[in-house]
Amino acid sequence: QGRTTKVCSYDVVNGERSFIEVITGESWTGPLQIGAQELDELKTADLIVSSCNAKMPEQMAAVQALPAVFAYDFGEKEKYRTDAYYDEVCHGIDLAMLSCKPMDRAAFAELCAPLHRRGVVHVLATMGAAGQMLSVQGKIVEKTTQMVEASDTMGAGDSFLAAFLCSLYTAGWQKAKPMPEQALLAALAAGQQVSARNCMAQGGFGCKAEISQDGTE
Repeated sequence: QGRTTKVCSYDVVNGERSFIEVITGESWTGPLQIGAQELDELKTADLIVSSCNAKMPEQMAAVQALPAVFAYDFGEKEKYRTDAYYDEVCHGIDLAMLSCKPMDRAAFAELCAPLHRRGVVHVLATMGAAGQMLSVQGKIVEKTTQMVEASDTMGAGDSFLAAFLCSLYTAGWQKAKPMPEQALLAALAAGQQVSARNCMAQGGFGCKAEISQDGTE
């Protein structure tokens, strides 16, 4: 009550989004604090997703100990790809997602190795127009990318992850369970379809607001 989220400004050039600034503001609510009540509520969840951008790595152990399948988005920044950060957040991750520049299989395997060593079952790299690569306990799975001419790539990774996770869960995904290749290929296809549709709309939620110089819509 009475608090705000961050304000993110971004630009779009040839369909590709890039962030300009993030404004916290005096009333920013700050990272979520998970107490006993929140943990009790999360015990009823089937699937839990968190992110490096939640700024709550020290709380991940308690959440990952719950029965739900757990996915974690490591984003695109190198500061979230260190051994120290992996040690802090990897306590039972069923799927790790990373936004990456295009890479070959050898580089992807190297990226996945420290995560798999810490028990991460699936590692997913999204690489923009270069597509995705997925590692299941070290075995790499790929699917041909669906190409579209993007209007705005804001939310492309988030929409991909949502569809991917829902597809796997519908296929019977359970905690600490590696999924078969057929289910993974279907999940990649679902993610590509939804992400492509998202990229054809302006704004991360399918709408665009024109903001004047004085800050009013």
